Amino acid sequence: MKPEEFTLNLKRVRPDIERWTRLTAPRVAGKIAADHFTENFQKQGFVNGGLRRWKMARRKEVEPKTRRQRTLAGRPVLTGDTADLGRGVGYEVGRARATVFNDVSYARVHNRGVKNAGRDHNVVIPKRQFMGDSEELDKKIKKEIAKKLKRLSEKR
Repeated sequence: MKPEEFTLNLKRVRPDIERWTRLTAPRVAGKIAADHFTENFQKQGFVNGGLRRWKMARRKEVEPKTRRQRTLAGRPVLTGDTADLGRGVGYEVGRARATVFNDVSYARVHNRGVKNAGRDHNVVIPKRQFMGDSEELDKKIKKEIAKKLKRLSEKR
């Protein structure tokens, strides 16, 4: 392709690329991020430069005495009775951006960890991060956006 042809082609696809970047790319990135963070619950850890496994829950360390304790001990970390935390990951799309969130009230506590929790302020909840910056997530988003932009530029 000659430089003149390339410039002409670029001028033709520019409006489509700008529109796609502003409207569609955030939806694509938000969906990929929400899926990535939800997968962390299945992997039982946070994926960033490899899998960083969560600390085991205390309920798994003690011998269960009741049927309920045995049931809870068999469940993966951070799923509890309802698995609401893993299902609480979502995203909102704005103009040229996406915001990923977890709408469960205690999500931040588990994602960051906390000391001095509980009624007597003597409970420590360890950090079990499931959302945040991730090298693997960045690569997934960049790869998908590059693929979609290439397809868009080849349409014309």
